[in-house]
Amino acid sequence: MDEVIKLICHILPQLSPEVLENTQDKLVEIGVGDVIDLQHLEENDLTLVLRPIQIRKLLQHFKAVKNLILESLRSPSSSKDNSITTPANLNESLGSSSSSSRSSPMLFGDTDTQSDVDDISKTKCTAKPCTYWINDYKIPWNMFSKTLLEACTRKARPKPRERREMIRILCDDIRGFAAVPGRKNLSRIAQMMVAKYKDSFCDVIGDSVIGSGHESLLRQMEERIANLNRKVGKPAAKLSISSDDEDSEPKSKSRKTVIHDSYGCVNWQPESLPTDETTDTQESKQDWLMEEFRKKEQDRKKVLLFMENTYTSQRLVINRNNPDSPIGEVKDKWPFLFEKECMFLHFEQLMGFKIQDVMQASLASKAKIIVEYLRQNHIQKKKIKQVLWRIEAAMSSKKDQQPVMIGVFLLLLAYFEEKQELMIRSDVDETVSNEEILKQCPKSPFLVIFDETLLANRCSLVVDGIIVNEKLVGFIEGLMVMFASYYIFNIVYPEELASTLEFIQRCFLGLNPEKGSKRSKTKGKKNNVNPKVLSLANSLKDFQSQWTI
Repeated sequence: MDEVIKLICHILPQLSPEVLENTQDKLVEIGVGDVIDLQHLEENDLTLVLRPIQIRKLLQHFKAVKNLILESLRSPSSSKDNSITTPANLNESLGSSSSSSRSSPMLFGDTDTQSDVDDISKTKCTAKPCTYWINDYKIPWNMFSKTLLEACTRKARPKPRERREMIRILCDDIRGFAAVPGRKNLSRIAQMMVAKYKDSFCDVIGDSVIGSGHESLLRQMEERIANLNRKVGKPAAKLSISSDDEDSEPKSKSRKTVIHDSYGCVNWQPESLPTDETTDTQESKQDWLMEEFRKKEQDRKKVLLFMENTYTSQRLVINRNNPDSPIGEVKDKWPFLFEKECMFLHFEQLMGFKIQDVMQASLASKAKIIVEYLRQNHIQKKKIKQVLWRIEAAMSSKKDQQPVMIGVFLLLLAYFEEKQELMIRSDVDETVSNEEILKQCPKSPFLVIFDETLLANRCSLVVDGIIVNEKLVGFIEGLMVMFASYYIFNIVYPEELASTLEFIQRCFLGLNPEKGSKRSKTKGKKNNVNPKVLSLANSLKDFQSQWTI
């Protein structure tokens, strides 16, 4: 099977490791054991794992293998001893017949079939012939540096240089078993490493664990293996390939559904009403709330109590997924829900913690570290430099640290190179009409700031093109309500803001579900934790260790 995989890599060098692994699994499933079996393949055998053009390329080259086998069987030496070409001697047959196997060369791109076969025949497989090598694989801890092992023993984080050396040694060892080990096998190895030294490999910012470390180790191994397997003169196999690429990953009909709506929730849809509550009492309280909302003088204590009691009914309306106007329907039936206090209360019932308490505590302990890291390491980026200058100017004006806590969000948008205008519109004149505000507004939750962002005292929340709250005080309060709306109303993170929002989720709020995702992006490889978020988190951890010494 190793010779088969080498041949496929040669013909389709742009295949991602994940697609290559799926192709290998499919070939094994249908009975392919060696290069000889390839002559029996038909186009529909691989339709679930490869694109039509990719399959046709493979079949054209596989026909050449079949012709070489037939030519070998027709040769005088073959008829004399009546021998049959076997997998063991196929490479010899391929190599020795290079001058007479074809009467007219058929070109495929920049190489012909014979040269492809010759290249493969000259590349002897050095991998150990064990289909289930991963079951017996042992991580070569004894080959890693002494300082790295000492750090692991102390439950400390290895230095970046030591970690890179570990990945290099590990990948060289893995390739002794399989040149293309496959993502599933690399994932198992990463899990083994994390299980042994969890504290040394987990992804952390401050005291918050934002990832087990499994995905960052897996990503490093995949990148190293891809570089080692890169064919000279050919582009490296992409780890995440656009669906527009001819050799990219096809859309799979059997993909598992990604958890978006209930992601991270502890009480997404209660199965029953609270004690002493019935359908009638729920409707009665809903009617009272709708009537009370119209009054200038409201019983705020009773409003909060009834909103807490009717949480189950609110979730039923939200989770109904009305495609026409989900936010409009919720706003009509539960108008108090969009007020700050009720939104925070609903979020607490949904997620199991108070967003205002956790966010404020995280900003107090982490904002300064993030700002200082970006100042020291990424000030060459124009947008980051501009935000840092604005923070300094605002601090001179306000004489406190509030601009740092606000500015960190603008810095994250600049660092991840995401569009601030899709999350925040600042310096809006308070006399501007709502119609003007809503022009060119994104569908995703959006903040309108009525001043310079770092100095703002008022902002409005827009969700699904509807202004749902115009009485938010300051940027941080507005951001908390905006972020809460993603979870309350089952909204996925827009692709253009996915990294910043996931960083807020994991690093400021400690929301780290083991499965699912809030990201809307579907192209390419699926990662539980955004690789960009992991990269920044690990850099901050290393920086924090140095900075606090």
